[in-house]
Amino acid sequence: MTVQEYLDATDIGGLLSAVDTPMLRAGVVCSSADQEEGVRKIKTCCRACIANCGVIATVKDGRVVKLEGNPEDRMSKGRMCAKGLAGIQALYHPNRNKYPLKRVGARGEGRWKRISWEEALGTIADKLIEVKREYGAESVFCSTGGGGNPEIWSIARFCNIFGTPNWFEPG
Repeated sequence: MTVQEYLDATDIGGLLSAVDTPMLRAGVVCSSADQEEGVRKIKTCCRACIANCGVIATVKDGRVVKLEGNPEDRMSKGRMCAKGLAGIQALYHPNRNKYPLKRVGARGEGRWKRISWEEALGTIADKLIEVKREYGAESVFCSTGGGGNPEIWSIARFCNIFGTPNWFEPG
């Protein structure tokens, strides 16, 4: 496969957190006389990093089928990076986590069960309280782990409230 063939193949990529999101519902539908029936082009933005590049999402029958850079975006000027272009695969990958999972069995067995968001958040909160009580707030370290998180200050605020100065944002 040539570089050009690879770039052509990945042109169907992009990043959206979900097809039916408030961001998409609030997105501006592009008006075009030549759009086929059942296909909508929606102006939105990529969430692969903090840049939030402008994107035009092509949605057919409720499913994102193509993402392309929005030439009206002042920063990206219609371009998308490899990370953004790979996003459509992440959106529809069969192994994508769509709900909280809890390990069952021994570590490393790869056995999981689905749990509710309430149970997941309760488990995390209980463990954080236990660790803080037993070892102190400074024993907790927080990081978004990926760099370029648009919610970077949420992590800092959580650490401040929890009482730990230990947080790191690689971006």
